[in-house]
Amino acid sequence: MDFAKGSGTDIHDVIERAGFKNYEIREYKPSGIDKIIGFLVNPVVSGLLIMLIIGGIYFEMQTPGATFPIGIAILAAVVYFAPLYLEGLAENWEIILFISGIVLLAIEILIIPGFGVAGILGILFIFSGLVLSLLNNNWFDFREVQPSKLYVSIGTVFISIVLAFALSLWGSAKIFGSRRGIFKNLALTTVESAGKVILGSI
Repeated sequence: MDFAKGSGTDIHDVIERAGFKNYEIREYKPSGIDKIIGFLVNPVVSGLLIMLIIGGIYFEMQTPGATFPIGIAILAAVVYFAPLYLEGLAENWEIILFISGIVLLAIEILIIPGFGVAGILGILFIFSGLVLSLLNNNWFDFREVQPSKLYVSIGTVFISIVLAFALSLWGSAKIFGSRRGIFKNLALTTVESAGKVILGSI
């Protein structure tokens, strides 16, 4: 089977050999914005942003009202989803799915005692929103998605979440578990016994 019937010295020669006489060649040059978007959608960068999102949420739940951790998480989420949205990968429903997962997880941890359906759904929604936003799928139609791309997306999100939790637990022990931790004053470290009553003089 022949795959080529000739060769050309340059692009102009190839086009003329193909029988085209009147043509215009336009060279694509990525702009600065295109380069930034290409950098941000890199799997390594996406993984680091996911770690910041999960880590920020974790530390905010450790110190409610601190605002700094959740601010980092929100900023990382914007930087994560924005270039994917501009590239046409992340759709509105995928972003809403992710936000819904955050809300469900917060309700489970802050309002509902224990860990049940809301928490499980929250984790699934967060994971699905992050993975689906990396894929060029039409809802749950993956026929146009290459298997390798699917595996890379799932692996990127899964590994990033695991590393984020591991680093968050380690950082939490260093920050809150030590007497010299920078947030030691935000945690209650003393316990008063109900059996000890100090009577003052009248």
